Amino acid sequence: MRSSRILVLFLLLVNSVCGQERCGSNTCTADEFCCNRSCSICLPLDGVCSTRFCPSSPAACFSGTTTVRVRDIGPLPLSDLRVGDHVQTAGGEYHEVYAFGHHDELASALYLEISTANGTALEVSPKHLVFLQDSTHPVAARDVRVGDWLRSILSQEKGLRVASIEEVERTGVYAPLTTDGTLLVNGIAASSYVALDEFEMHPWMQSRMASLSHLALAPFRLFCTTTKSCKTYNGDGIPRYPALLLRFFQRTAQLEGIFFRWLLLGSYLLVAAAASFLQLFANVYELVVLFGAVYLCIRALDMVGKVPQ
Repeated sequence: MRSSRILVLFLLLVNSVCGQERCGSNTCTADEFCCNRSCSICLPLDGVCSTRFCPSSPAACFSGTTTVRVRDIGPLPLSDLRVGDHVQTAGGEYHEVYAFGHHDELASALYLEISTANGTALEVSPKHLVFLQDSTHPVAARDVRVGDWLRSILSQEKGLRVASIEEVERTGVYAPLTTDGTLLVNGIAASSYVALDEFEMHPWMQSRMASLSHLALAPFRLFCTTTKSCKTYNGDGIPRYPALLLRFFQRTAQLEGIFFRWLLLGSYLLVAAAASFLQLFANVYELVVLFGAVYLCIRALDMVGKVPQ
C-alpha cells in the first residue's frame, strides 16, 4: 500500500508540472529555424518543422551501414537488425535487442564518421555515448578527438586510436536497445544511450547518463522482454514510452525549483529501480502489478506528449 501511495503522489506531481510549455510555429520558410526552445530548434523540411532533424532531439543513433555481430549469424548491418536478435555487447557477451530507441529507414541524419588507425570507421550521431579506453563512463561522440583511444571490448587493454573525424549525411537511423545497455558497433564499444543537453549543468548526472538511462528504462525493458511486443514506433520512429520519458526528463531538468526537480526525478527512478529488481525476481502476480504501475506511468508521461504543437 505504501508503494501505491508513493506512485500516486508521483503521478500527481508529474501532472502538476508537465505539459505547461507550448511550441512555437510549426511551419517555416527556407533557411529558417522554426521552433522555440521548449520544443528544440528544428531545421525546415518542405516548410514544416520535423523533430527528426532537431539537434537536441532524441535522434541519436547509428547509420544503417554500420554493423553489429549477431549470434548464430555473424556481422549484420544495423538496417537488417531486428528486435529479438542477440548482439555482441561491450563485455563480449551476447544480449537481446528488446527494442529500438530510434528506428527510421527513411529519415536523413548527420553523423560523425570516426575513423580509427586500423581502418575501422564508426558512423554515429554527435550525442550518442561511446567508450574511451581511459574513461570509466562513456562520453558523447562529439567529445571524441583525433588521437583518443576507443574501446573495442571492455575487458581488452588495447583500444583503437582515432585517426580522423568527419561529418557525413546518411539515410536511416538506428539505435538498438540491448538488455545490458551496450553494444559493439563496427567492433567499437558503445552505449545504447545518449547525452542530454539539459543536464550539462549537472556534471555528475551527465557523466553517468548511460547508467541512469538504463535504470530509467527498466519498466519499458521489463515489459518488452516479457511480452516480446515492442516493435512499434511513433511518427519519428521512436517507441512511445521512451519518447515520453525523454520529454519528461528534459522538462523536469528545466524546472527552477531544485527540490521539486529532484523529487520528481528521484520518484520516477525509485519506480524504475523496483522494475529492475523485479526483472530478476518477478513472479506472474508481481508482473501484473508492475505492468499496472507502468501503465499509469505511461499515462502520466502521455500528458507531457499532449502539449499542443
